[in-house]
Amino acid sequence: MSEELEMLEEYEPIVVDLDGEEFELIDTAEIDGKIYGAFTPYTEEDEVEGDVEFIILEIIDDEDGEQCTLKTVDDEELYTKIGDEFMKLFTEEFDEE
Repeated sequence: MSEELEMLEEYEPIVVDLDGEEFELIDTAEIDGKIYGAFTPYTEEDEVEGDVEFIILEIIDDEDGEQCTLKTVDDEELYTKIGDEFMKLFTEEFDEE
């Protein structure tokens, strides 16, 4: 079995409940010394058709690293900057595949 196929079989999504809706963490990025996560509405389907929209939240780990807090990014310029960085990451990732 190929290594890529094994990774897909072992994949367990990270799903969080945000105001009664489930979102899946699709990627993280460190920008300006802070960690941000891109979250998309969770679905159990293997393939998603069309454009995928995502929200960005800052991920703040507690001191012992066991829990984290998700914080909205209220600054519109910063949100756009982070979104652009995620789009670059996604584009690079899909271009490699």
